[in-house]
Amino acid sequence: MKAIRESKYAIVILSENYAFSRWCLDELAKILQCMKQTGLTVLPVFYYVNPSVVQNQTETFAEAFAKHEDDPKL
Repeated sequence: MKAIRESKYAIVILSENYAFSRWCLDELAKILQCMKQTGLTVLPVFYYVNPSVVQNQTETFAEAFAKHEDDPKL
């Protein structure tokens, strides 16, 4: 997380199964926190996933968040 705090830019590659990874979500939370606090510039890249799926948390993103709610250790 130190590398994120010390960065000026972050490139987030969002894929269809991105939200199934707790590690990816934790990193994303830190990136968003730094964006708000330090002005970190974030460039999202949507890799074979429609931006509206991510924004609206539908399809695989909805499935992933439901699984995280059922099993927080996932």
